[in-house]
Amino acid sequence: MPEEREKRRIILHVYNQHLPITIFADEEEMYRNAAKLVSDKVNFYANASKRSKVNDQMVLYMVLVDIAMMYEREHAKMDTQAMGEILVRLTSEIEEALKSEEK
Repeated sequence: MPEEREKRRIILHVYNQHLPITIFADEEEMYRNAAKLVSDKVNFYANASKRSKVNDQMVLYMVLVDIAMMYEREHAKMDTQAMGEILVRLTSEIEEALKSEEK
């Protein structure tokens, strides 16, 4: 039987909200880092948009798009890395096959 992961109830502080959630204990640091990232981005966009009188909901949408773009960039980078590894492997296999034919 697989080992069951320990769960823990924590309170995350995100911007000006306190969110009680249940998480896997081994992911607590990631949750806290994520909460800090969201809080930092909300602060940034809220401060940047004070003069334009953007409402709180628009600030949250800007944060969502910003974080989604971070995810998309990482996803694209990972796809590129995988493709590069495949190309290197295929090139090696082709070179080996050509060397075998020359003999």
